[in-house]
Parts: sequence; C-alpha cells; structure tokens
Amino acid sequence: MNSTARIAILGLLTLGCWLWLWFMVKRPDRWGMLVERENSFWVRIGIVSASLSEKIKGLEKGRGMQVLVGATAVFGSAGILFLFYIRR
Repeated sequence: MNSTARIAILGLLTLGCWLWLWFMVKRPDRWGMLVERENSFWVRIGIVSASLSEKIKGLEKGRGMQVLVGATAVFGSAGILFLFYIRR
C-alpha cells in the first residue's frame, strides 16, 4: 500500500474520531441515549450481564471515553503529519 492510500485511510479514521468526540461533548444527551440503547440490546440478547452493562455505561458516558477518543484523534492527526513529513 502506498503512502497516499495510508494517509487517506488514516485521514478518514481521524476525521471520524474528531466527529465522534464532537458528538460526545456537544450532544451528551443524545450520546447517553445511544449508549443506553446499545447496552440494553446486549443485555436483552444475553451477551452481557446487567451488572457489566452498568460498568460499561459508566465508562462510555464518562470522561474515560472522551479521553480515549480524543487521544485517538490527536494521535491520528500526528500520524498524518508524520506521514506527510516522511513522504517528502
């Protein structure tokens, strides 16, 4: 795979992370609703227990997920810059 394709793929993934972070920070009510629905689905079909679901919801709704997604977006942006730099 050439460097242009790598930069394009990383760029799309990084853009997705920045949009995801924006959604979590600016629309916490909608984000919380999505997290609730997702976890209820996993509990309903029996993949996850109710107690584990509560722990997962705490992580997904809290600062932990925002920090994780934000760090991923920052590292992705740094990776794009690095790939541009070594491409020269």
